[in-house]
Amino acid sequence: MVLFHSLAQPPFYYHKQFGQKWCAFVIVIRLTFDGSLTLHSSKRTAILIAMGNGHSACDSVLYLPDDQVMFAADLLFVKSHPSVQSGNVTEWIEIVDRLCEKSFHTVVPGHGPVGKKKDIALLQQYLCALTERVQAYASVEQIAGTPIPELYQEWSVPSLYERNLLHLFHQLSTTS
Repeated sequence: MVLFHSLAQPPFYYHKQFGQKWCAFVIVIRLTFDGSLTLHSSKRTAILIAMGNGHSACDSVLYLPDDQVMFAADLLFVKSHPSVQSGNVTEWIEIVDRLCEKSFHTVVPGHGPVGKKKDIALLQQYLCALTERVQAYASVEQIAGTPIPELYQEWSVPSLYERNLLHLFHQLSTTS
């Protein structure tokens, strides 16, 4: 079964290889949800939770309360610079607060290795630091060549840091 948040925009495709040929299949949406959707089975309960517009317009997580596991999808990047290009950083920071209210030990990110709750706090720190840095700039020209803070220098995809600053500068300058 494939589940989608009601804001997800079809069509959706997946690709599968048969021998030397790749075929594209359309995924037919059979069930959508708003807010949350709780699924019960004989072994566990799974809760799909719509989180809002942090990384993208229809961010959702899958929470397994009995196992204390959170599948955070693209709301969490572990040891990797996140891409803020399609989301709302201010809302993303608030979403991270709500994620941390849940009881879990293990979190599966959309990018990077499996993490712990502290990795969510580190991403929130990154997003807050990014916002603070952008607010200190008077013009977009000041962003070029901005060094990555030491705490995040070893993260993968370092090229996203400056792009994130540029995007956030434009996002904040159009909303203020």
